[in-house]
Amino acid sequence: MTQSAMCIPLWPARNGNTAHLVMCPFAGGSSSAFRHWQAEQLADCALSLVTWPGRDRLRHLESLRSITQLAALLANELEASVSPDTPLLLVGHSMGRRWRLKPADFWSNGGMRRKD
Repeated sequence: MTQSAMCIPLWPARNGNTAHLVMCPFAGGSSSAFRHWQAEQLADCALSLVTWPGRDRLRHLESLRSITQLAALLANELEASVSPDTPLLLVGHSMGRRWRLKPADFWSNGGMRRKD
């Protein structure tokens, strides 16, 4: 994965088939909620931390108030930065959990296409 505006790679991919874990924080949080994971790297998994617009290092950007807008924005970033062949795991806490359900809707309704 290349770095995108919203995602910070924490654990690099070890090869082209490495599953990619994308952690989405709660509504008032930022990627720092998961930063302590840095010391716990899994052998066969890459990890990226999401920062929502208006939070942490993206606080200069306007916050989005719609889960659908966030899903579209992050799905587009993931499309540009993660190979379609890479297994993609979306994980979230609170609003981040709610958000992670949206990309499947976005991708299945004409958004980016992931390889199944």
